[in-house]
Amino acid sequence: MVVTEIVEKEGEQVIVTQVVEVPAEPVEEEAAGPIPADEMVPCQPVPEVAGINMTQVSAAGPAAPKIVSDVPETVTLLTKKLLQEGNVYKVGVFEDVTTLNFWAANGPDNTVWNSYMLPHPPSLFILTDKYFSLVPQLAAVSTPDPLVQEGDFWVTSIPIKQDVVWSDGSPLTAKDVAFTANAVVDLGLISGNFQSWYDPNYLDSAEVVDDYTVKFLYHTKPGLARHEWGTLQAPILSAAYWEPIVTEALAPIQALGDSPSEEDLAAAQAEAHDILFAHQVSGEPTADAYMLDKWEQGAFLQSVANPNYFETGLTIEQYADGAYKDSSGVVIGDPKETVETTYTIGPYFDAVVYTIYGSQDAAILAMKNGEVDFVINPLGLQAGLEAQVRSDPNLTWVENPVNGYRYLSFNNRRRPMNDCAFRQAVAVLIDKEFVTGTILQGVAFPMYTFLPEANTAWYFDGVPKLGKDLTREQRTNLAVAILEQAGYTWEGDVKPAWDADNRQVTQAGRLIMPDGTPVPELHMQHQAPVTIHCAPPSRSGSRPG
Repeated sequence: MVVTEIVEKEGEQVIVTQVVEVPAEPVEEEAAGPIPADEMVPCQPVPEVAGINMTQVSAAGPAAPKIVSDVPETVTLLTKKLLQEGNVYKVGVFEDVTTLNFWAANGPDNTVWNSYMLPHPPSLFILTDKYFSLVPQLAAVSTPDPLVQEGDFWVTSIPIKQDVVWSDGSPLTAKDVAFTANAVVDLGLISGNFQSWYDPNYLDSAEVVDDYTVKFLYHTKPGLARHEWGTLQAPILSAAYWEPIVTEALAPIQALGDSPSEEDLAAAQAEAHDILFAHQVSGEPTADAYMLDKWEQGAFLQSVANPNYFETGLTIEQYADGAYKDSSGVVIGDPKETVETTYTIGPYFDAVVYTIYGSQDAAILAMKNGEVDFVINPLGLQAGLEAQVRSDPNLTWVENPVNGYRYLSFNNRRRPMNDCAFRQAVAVLIDKEFVTGTILQGVAFPMYTFLPEANTAWYFDGVPKLGKDLTREQRTNLAVAILEQAGYTWEGDVKPAWDADNRQVTQAGRLIMPDGTPVPELHMQHQAPVTIHCAPPSRSGSRPG
């Protein structure tokens, strides 16, 4: 600080300017860690509003959900009479596969068409259709043993079936299982589907106990999503075919030594991935019902029946209570209810041919002309084409409800989003039926639960449906009532109201939170649509053919 003062010097008073150091006031350091969250405010009963049937918006429906959907399922069985040329099943698709390399097809080149058209590797366990029960595929036990702690690891050993062979006739063993898991971990594959299959944040390695027993070692105890629904359902590839390619790909990583920097490791892993993904597949053995035969890029892909498929002839029974039983003796649950679904795994066709058409119009025309037996359309059909197909008596329309959804997510750590009343008011004001039916022209549907209607076994319709079938005036009145009940007010006591003459909501004062603080400006961040895939990996017998 610069100060000016009068001092006495040699008997005289003089004015002196000097710099004086002033001790700085202590500065409080900000606490480390996240900003403390606002406390969650629980829901209150929805208030009664005149003119609104509150049963629809607040009642939770029946006391208990039904497991089995009341909607009957329509199943079309394909027979040789429906085929155009002998025992070949012809399918129309809109895009080609991106690669025949499984690693690339489930990593950077991942598409929905790859999942339909390429062979499906086996896994230790799979999920049943409809009920999503965990059942064995390669595993020789009905349920996996629980994880136990062994030193620094959480471990479990899984015996596998001893009569499974690859399409080339060679035995499928524990070496194939351990090889695939270790390859993903060692290569650092985290793109596409790999991290949800073999997550290195939990899985350390897999060991071969004997020819038909594999042991998984986790350095961090995994939960359901990373063990039963991850590693145990992950794909298994042929070690005999892929080991030389993976060894070559690992070379840049292994050249780094024991303690590489994060930057060097990331660069080496990128180089390793490029080597692996660039491999041109030829003669890879599979353990699916069908194996690749021909691929004419941009034209068609053909698969032929695998004579060595290990599940051929396996009969599956699923019961109304979710129990499972098959002809190999596996029983999951207590199958005492009525058998709801029965089928026997194929393959039933000598070959499946996927023909690529440049547009939906071309594919539908091909089906009308008898060039294909079926058109796969996972991404939605144009309204005009849908009408054509539905009205054609020579075509059978099979419609699957969509198993994904878009949603508005709130930051519940911050006011007013931490308050259930605020979120309820927003839900009431959004007219889902108008958005899906009028704006989106019926290509989407309104949802009031996190479980899509496509999951017919577990979807429950008897939930509160805030705002359903309400007019804009009723929505406005109910939202105001919900907020007022929770202590919200409006600046100047100017509430929003319905203007019947102009058919719009009047301009209201600023919304004030229960503590008297105005609601701050809120920002909505747009992100890519979220699709939640609830469908299990299907058994090959349930695929076309």
